[in-house]
Amino acid sequence: MTDTNLFQPGTTVLRRDVHAGRVWTAMPQRVIADTGHVLTLAYWPGIESLAPTTWITATRTGDDTTRKQGLQDLAAGTWTLGRYRWTGTEVLSHFLAGEWFSVHCFQDATTHEPLRWYVNFEKPYQRHAAGIDTLDLCLDLVVTPDRSGTTGRTATSTANCAASA
Repeated sequence: MTDTNLFQPGTTVLRRDVHAGRVWTAMPQRVIADTGHVLTLAYWPGIESLAPTTWITATRTGDDTTRKQGLQDLAAGTWTLGRYRWTGTEVLSHFLAGEWFSVHCFQDATTHEPLRWYVNFEKPYQRHAAGIDTLDLCLDLVVTPDRSGTTGRTATSTANCAASA
């Protein structure tokens, strides 16, 4: 599958997770390349986005109860968005038209050394004038750069998250 409305390298697009007609997350990202089949985007520390307030709290505090509540809020459609500033890593993301996943290379923001490859399972993206919409299915595969270790990461209550998709 190939898309025909290409984004120009260097422009900023908005990558959003959308569920039941509501934005769940929104983050501006820079277009690195767009072939119509592969869309490559980047973001780095300092970029401000919108994210569920429960996710923001769980990320800052490590509180697993709050993270689980965020998944329940997603399933129920009752989340609240807050402003979140990305920190720590640079991310190069590859989205393939029509696929139920995207692949992300997380890099150290200072050294630019790869830290991990991250396969994010999500709905195939849909283009719109300002960017792309998808929905994270709350299932990830994380691989070390040398492929010596992999971890499948699922969110507790993934069934609720996936069922809401």
